[in-house]
Amino acid sequence: MGKNLQGKELGKGINQMKDGRYRGRYTDEHGKRIALYDKNLQKLKRELKLKQKKAFIKKETGDFDNPIKSNLTLNEIYEMWRDNELIPSNRKESTKNSYISVYSKHVYKTFGKIKITEFDYDLLLRYLNKVEQKDKITIVLKQIFEYAVKSKIITDNCAKQISTKNNTKSKIIYLTDDEQKTLIKYSRKKNEYFSKIIIIALNTGMRIGEISGLSLDELDFDNNLIYIKHQVIKYYYNHEYNMDKVIMIYKKTVFNLDTPKSKSSMRIVPMNKDCKEALMWLLDHKNYVTREGYIKHRKVIYQNDELMKKLIMTYNGIPITTDSLNAHLNFVIDAILKDNPDFRIKHISMHGLRHSFATRCLDKNINTRVIQKLLGHNTDRITELYAHVTDTKIIEDFKKYF
Repeated sequence: MGKNLQGKELGKGINQMKDGRYRGRYTDEHGKRIALYDKNLQKLKRELKLKQKKAFIKKETGDFDNPIKSNLTLNEIYEMWRDNELIPSNRKESTKNSYISVYSKHVYKTFGKIKITEFDYDLLLRYLNKVEQKDKITIVLKQIFEYAVKSKIITDNCAKQISTKNNTKSKIIYLTDDEQKTLIKYSRKKNEYFSKIIIIALNTGMRIGEISGLSLDELDFDNNLIYIKHQVIKYYYNHEYNMDKVIMIYKKTVFNLDTPKSKSSMRIVPMNKDCKEALMWLLDHKNYVTREGYIKHRKVIYQNDELMKKLIMTYNGIPITTDSLNAHLNFVIDAILKDNPDFRIKHISMHGLRHSFATRCLDKNINTRVIQKLLGHNTDRITELYAHVTDTKIIEDFKKYF
């Protein structure tokens, strides 16, 4: 055990020089003893640990004789995993897109240029703690590192040890009945077309991809039922597309008409009076265009006219997207807050409208199994997700017994 100048033990292979610097020694992959120096003890320990790990990997895999493998960056391994394992798999396009989008946005330019052999648990964790959506990124990285292990580029999947369990539950944002009326009122002033989609979301709990994927033959106006059989998926990467499912390719964006998220997502949802009126209005305003010549100047690379005709909802020549609707909601909430500074909701997304539908169902004492079916959940997580009840509900139930 090495010691500092005061005689305190520093750990195996580390000691302090007379000039105050710390020295650490390790054995490289060739059996040669290497010394590292630094005035900062903790920095030296981290560097020593990294070098020891790297030397071990090189020795075990023979990478010192194969510099091509040892020099591969995380980005290069990611591209190999994406092209050879992810894309050819039978996973849903939405899952593939989600993984690729998460990596491209949060890893590729931040720490993707680091060599794969330089990563260990500590280094990877330090980078992950600096980025948003840590859990989603970790899920992807675990698969990439596992691919590198199977390809005998590294011997250990250091991402496997990183937990993806989020112990802090995010607060469910939902709208009360009065707040919904206010939202719809202001939404109609801003954009009547979008307000109809918001009404449908609030009264069915449908996902936006499911709403935008509706066609006329999936609406039963006689029996007031909606048959959810498709969803529109938007994704950004390039590979060999199943052109039978592609609605449109615009710039680098591909719009795909696919089956819903899971088997339980293929379901029947009742339409109430408000929802029915909104759907009828949208049918009368099919293929809505706000600006003449707008579509003509868009960079549409490919368009399947047959699939486009099936869709009820397109806006300015493209399928309805979550991004455009969320932007609309932000404008609406800002307008409400300008007139009503005490309005409880400061921000809400289209997914928040789905939460609002589930909360209203619970408030009306609808069975949780029924709500599960309406939402298309494949597990009974309603009680866990929507453990909250509104203040109005608490007061009403209290008055029944006291």
